[in-house]
Amino acid sequence: MSIKWRIITGFFILYAIGFYLLYDFIANDIRPRYLETVEESLNDTANILASLLEQEIENSVINVNTIKPVIKKAYEKNISSRIYALHKTGVSLHVYITDQNGIIIYSSNKYIKEGADYSKWRDVRLTLLGKYGARSSLLDESNPNSKSIFVAAPLKYKNKIAGVITVIKPEESIALFIEIAKRKALVTGILTCMLFIFLSFILSIWISRPVNRLTDYVKSLRENKRSEMPAFAGKEIVTLAETFNEVWEDLKGEKYIEQYIQTLTHELKSPLSSIIGSSELLEDDIPDEQKRIFCKNIFRESRRMESIIERMLELSSIESQERLKNIEKADLIPVINDILESLYPDYRKKNILINNNTSQSLNIECDIFLIRHAIQNLIQNAIRFSGDGDTITISSAVTDNHISVIITDSGEGIPDYAADKIFNKFYSLPSQGTKVKSTGLGLPFVKEIAALHKGSITVKNNPDKGVTAELTLPVEQNMPGL
Repeated sequence: MSIKWRIITGFFILYAIGFYLLYDFIANDIRPRYLETVEESLNDTANILASLLEQEIENSVINVNTIKPVIKKAYEKNISSRIYALHKTGVSLHVYITDQNGIIIYSSNKYIKEGADYSKWRDVRLTLLGKYGARSSLLDESNPNSKSIFVAAPLKYKNKIAGVITVIKPEESIALFIEIAKRKALVTGILTCMLFIFLSFILSIWISRPVNRLTDYVKSLRENKRSEMPAFAGKEIVTLAETFNEVWEDLKGEKYIEQYIQTLTHELKSPLSSIIGSSELLEDDIPDEQKRIFCKNIFRESRRMESIIERMLELSSIESQERLKNIEKADLIPVINDILESLYPDYRKKNILINNNTSQSLNIECDIFLIRHAIQNLIQNAIRFSGDGDTITISSAVTDNHISVIITDSGEGIPDYAADKIFNKFYSLPSQGTKVKSTGLGLPFVKEIAALHKGSITVKNNPDKGVTAELTLPVEQNMPGL
């Protein structure tokens, strides 16, 4: 699992646990808080009704006839009240009154019968003792959903308790408010969770993006791609990237020297063996004609060794550069014309026709010395692999951000077995006609120059005959993303 998803998952699990605990607490706490509020209101109601009834008490006898018609009229009254989400259509409050012995003398509810002994019920018993009396019980013993709140108040006559009035409120009437409160808490929690996940996602991207960029940078180092170290915001990431870069530079230097020596040794072994063999034969008494052949062979192989060493030095110089050192604005058209003029003896010798179809101007920012070398290498390759009387065409393509120099020959083309090896160091194919191999360092040299300019080089067979090499370069070296 990636760092980003670990962060999101971790935050989500922590939030889910926290939300569950909070919601469980709120859900379990909402009901008691609502019931407390209702009980407090019932207490006020009970005491107000008690004050009204106390005015009608004579000789400790409670006159319930004054309250009966009032309550009856209230039940019969048509009510249409919108209380938030509740549409109230009737009175849900009930009342019963007991004498000083706890016997019911009046009840507005059918489940509580007059004459019943309620002296042992908590609301009546505690109130008769001069304490606060309240309870939560079933109004109808046969109906489990009839749970109600009972709040009592004393009826006093000459400072003595003459009876009890209890006000009853079914919990069912407040259930809707409790459910709405729970639902709001749940919806708020879900919305908060979604917001939390979104913020976690943003945070994870903010944290993981530098790590991903660092990973890509390290991968580019491993693949020997030319890339500058990205700009990182965090001090720790910057330090880590710089450390990676330093370690890689040390390792790359050691590995490069090792490969350089191995490659150079291997490539020099063949011409050295040829020179040694020819030298040994020259010590023998052989005809002058053969001596001339062996001397020519020694000269040719010595020049080959010299060419290999020079090319290796040029290539190592390019490979050691992290960025361009000498950037200038230049037009490639005069450069191409100058190259063709210098190579005139080479293609004239093979009667090759050069078609220069480049644009009127190819202005770019580049190291003109290196670009000249790259284009010259490509044209030399085209000449080497073209036969007598063949044609080489040089053209160009220009876009807003890039220019391309395209060199097309009509030679034999690249064999299938060599198509993926032509950019390998020292890999070379026999030249057209002479069958002599080159150093095999020309195309790797061009590839390094193109990479150093943040460009590219492609070499591929034409559909009919010959090869097309295309060198693509950015117009500006300070373009965004380069």
